[in-house]
Amino acid sequence: MDTGDHQLDHDLVPILSENQERFDKLRAFFREKYNENPSYIVRVPGRVNLIGEHIDYCGFGVLPMAIEQDVLIAAKVNYDRLVRLANMDSDKYPDVVFPLENFTIAIPPNWYHYVLCGLQGAKDLLKCSQNLEGLNIAIWGIIPSSSGLSSSSALVTASLLATYYSAGYRGDLCKLKFADAAAKCERYIGTQGGAMDQSIAMLARSGFAKLIEFEPILRAADVRLPVGSCFFFSHSGKTCNKAATEDFNARVLETKVASLMIVDHCHSIMKPGHITCPTLAQIKKQMNKNFDEMLEIVNEFERTRFSAFKWIDRYNGEDAKCLHNYEQGFKIHDRATHVYSEAQRVEKVHDSCSNLYECSCPEVDTLVAHAKSFGALGSRMTGAGWGGGVVSLVPEHLSSQFHEPMAQISLFTVASLPSQGATIYI
Repeated sequence: MDTGDHQLDHDLVPILSENQERFDKLRAFFREKYNENPSYIVRVPGRVNLIGEHIDYCGFGVLPMAIEQDVLIAAKVNYDRLVRLANMDSDKYPDVVFPLENFTIAIPPNWYHYVLCGLQGAKDLLKCSQNLEGLNIAIWGIIPSSSGLSSSSALVTASLLATYYSAGYRGDLCKLKFADAAAKCERYIGTQGGAMDQSIAMLARSGFAKLIEFEPILRAADVRLPVGSCFFFSHSGKTCNKAATEDFNARVLETKVASLMIVDHCHSIMKPGHITCPTLAQIKKQMNKNFDEMLEIVNEFERTRFSAFKWIDRYNGEDAKCLHNYEQGFKIHDRATHVYSEAQRVEKVHDSCSNLYECSCPEVDTLVAHAKSFGALGSRMTGAGWGGGVVSLVPEHLSSQFHEPMAQISLFTVASLPSQGATIYI
């Protein structure tokens, strides 16, 4: 893989003209619902993560790519202080109307609460809702939900962009700003993740994956993928909504507990002025250690499950409040080992996710094994885990030979090229 120079991607969200068939169908649906044409359409893609699972919220870099499957939001201001939502998949996602002010984001969420996260994110950016008006919105998403392709983050990000754009701030559409804002406002839904999904959704460039790093600041570089190869996503048939379970937040919290334990264990060699609640990446930098040395420190932790609530109380984060009833116990050694080893290497990634981080499942493990037997150069789970699917790198000349048997044993198997990030069409 060829990596370009690191860069701060300060480009603005592109605003383009678009007339393709899918956009025309969404416009027709909008007219049917609201008896008028939309003013603009926002497109935000899903993603697959190629390297680096569950380490973005620990401060380490990741290598995702945007996919061709996406979420489209068509919108127009209505001036009546109401937000009306209509989804083209109305049997699954019925119409909803709610006031521009005084709405509630429920946990666990219904589908439209992700839209509300984006609306609240726009309010946060604008500091108030006085510059916002009501909106008529039509949505068409073709990213399979709860599959590990970041459909929820795409919907939150699209809602944020659509709402903010409605306020008339045409020259203030910095991609970095919206990546950060989308990551923050998605936490209203209850997930305490990092910023990978939102960053690739905003920063992606057609034809390239993106190396995204978070320390000391968010930065990104284009990565040209291997010539003569293609990526396939295969769904295991098992779904998992990370906002509806405690598993995802438990992993986030376990890495924070690991950080506190390392700081406590190594306080004598920590540099003065260290951060109160550092990430595992910040600790590594602060201690000036390499990955092998950090793993040696982590290996001093017990490998057994134990109660870590005293450490949770020291952290005192919002995400800790709901986890005092977490019954599975905590495996701090394994979680920290996964983070540091995953950040260090690119091989054997799936084994680490399955065995150390315990975020895979038998259905996904089986798909990985089949993908390799059908000719994949490499295959692993992608997404938060506990369901979803796998991403496989396949030689182009074997794509048909790979696709047919994988399609038979998976819920579905699709190929995707690296797609463009968020775009506004007028």
